[in-house]
Amino acid sequence: MRKEDHLIITGLGLEFALITCVGFFAGYFLDKKWDTLPYFTLVGAFCGFSLALYVLINTALKIGKKSEAPKEVKK
Repeated sequence: MRKEDHLIITGLGLEFALITCVGFFAGYFLDKKWDTLPYFTLVGAFCGFSLALYVLINTALKIGKKSEAPKEVKK
């Protein structure tokens, strides 16, 4: 693996965790504001996790397409 691959994988992990946490805490904030605990917390966590999973899969597909690109043959 190249050094850039390790950086991409680390970035994806951090991005996944950050998006999920933002969804969770946004839901928690709404629950505290409207006194509806745990409904918005669960919805926010689910939405954050779903969005993070979408970003992860989309990025993985883009990386896969780059690695499958035909390489020029040197003569």
